[in-house]
Amino acid sequence: MKTKHLLCAILVSLLVISSFESFSQGFGLGMRFGMTASKYSNWSKLVSDDFVNASVLNPPKIGLQVSFVLNPMFSKMFGMEIEFNFEQKGSKMTNSSDISGKTIEYKSTATYNYFTMPILFKGGYKFGMFSVYGIIGPYVGVALGANEKYYENTTQKKEYTVEFGQGETSDDNGKTGGPRGAYKAMRLDAGLTFGVQPGVRLGPGDLVLDFRYNWGFIGVDNPTAGQKTDYNDYASNNDLLPYYPLCNRNFGFSVGYIFRFGEVAKSK
Repeated sequence: MKTKHLLCAILVSLLVISSFESFSQGFGLGMRFGMTASKYSNWSKLVSDDFVNASVLNPPKIGLQVSFVLNPMFSKMFGMEIEFNFEQKGSKMTNSSDISGKTIEYKSTATYNYFTMPILFKGGYKFGMFSVYGIIGPYVGVALGANEKYYENTTQKKEYTVEFGQGETSDDNGKTGGPRGAYKAMRLDAGLTFGVQPGVRLGPGDLVLDFRYNWGFIGVDNPTAGQKTDYNDYASNNDLLPYYPLCNRNFGFSVGYIFRFGEVAKSK
């Protein structure tokens, strides 16, 4: 068994070495720190009242992002970016009502902590000490944990730990389905990332800004097929829209420093 492990380790090492040799312009290594602004897709479909503005009900949920970056380069203009990210996603909903002449503001926030791994292709142009690159590629992520909080005015009334799996939650714990019921959450997230990265040469590397949009493909809540059918039956009898997934959508902004090694590090 140890011999097999040793042979596998040697094979992996050879593949890694050969892959880096193919990146004639060297590679970069660094970190970025920033913020996210997240929503769910299709949120406006939850609004049945034409006089209610969906953007008011669903303002962006602000979160954190931290990225560890590997940036091998095929040439000065083309390369890849492999990232290991901690990202906060989720949603925020606000509403208000008048009770006995007193306005009460309601707010709920859902905060999901994800580990995500984008594999991006990047292409761009360097002019002097400045550069601009576009990025695009898939990402896959897994939720590490999540919670939801409910407020009246500025007072927190409830807090739930979101349950992951399939089906209904126990004791109404974590209303990931919102108006559709208390469904458990999907732990997996996957989608497409695209954006732009302006940078400037500073010392042994580049100071980089990152502006991106993450387009999620997988619904956050996770009902069973039977629960979807039950909901659709209920919706058809109550003038509601049929079930549709609420997927992650979020903008990201971060700033970081990428150390350059190889030919890229020599170019000014």
